[in-house]
Amino acid sequence: MDRQSLVEAEKEKSIFSGWFSPTFHDHYDWVLRFLLRPALFVFIVGLNAWWDGNVRDMVWQAGRTGSGFHLDNAVLIALITTSMANFLAIVAIVAQHLFPRPK
Repeated sequence: MDRQSLVEAEKEKSIFSGWFSPTFHDHYDWVLRFLLRPALFVFIVGLNAWWDGNVRDMVWQAGRTGSGFHLDNAVLIALITTSMANFLAIVAIVAQHLFPRPK
């Protein structure tokens, strides 16, 4: 083996071993805690808000006179109830899982 390939191999080894260092884990934990968790929480809340907006539009269309879209009252009640329950439950579960209370 030539000297150049040994130097390159040593550089790759030092880079690879740096991934398992405590410093890298601290950096990864910081990124996970302060960037990825809030981003995931905002995504879940946004997705739920989008779904509830669509439910609101369906209810609005069903309530307008002259629109060709009609849902029975029981269906509207079930749609609104389950949508709000899902919104609150999913947000609470995700928030509890992503941001646990310290012991």
